[in-house]
Amino acid sequence: MLLASPVVAGQSAGVNQAGPEYLHAPAGMSSMPQQSGPQAASAVDQMRQAEQRRRILADTAKLVELSNQLKVEVDRSAKDQLSLEALRKASEIEKTAHDLKGWLKN
Repeated sequence: MLLASPVVAGQSAGVNQAGPEYLHAPAGMSSMPQQSGPQAASAVDQMRQAEQRRRILADTAKLVELSNQLKVEVDRSAKDQLSLEALRKASEIEKTAHDLKGWLKN
């Protein structure tokens, strides 16, 4: 009994045999401009600045959300005790603030 295979001679299934015109940027990122010279450098700089601004805004929103969640956890806990969840939120706030500080320095 012969089985038909989707793989044709010399081609493997799911592999794009075409050239670089089919290369794509990662999800959510626009592709880099294909220009050269000062205009290309300017376009790349603008893209970097836009990505940096997007990340700063996202980290800032995350900090606000996490701090509100931490306040709820602290209000809910006993006077001299913090829940494990509150400690996790505080740790995540610290990490996000560190990331944000790095983006603001650049």
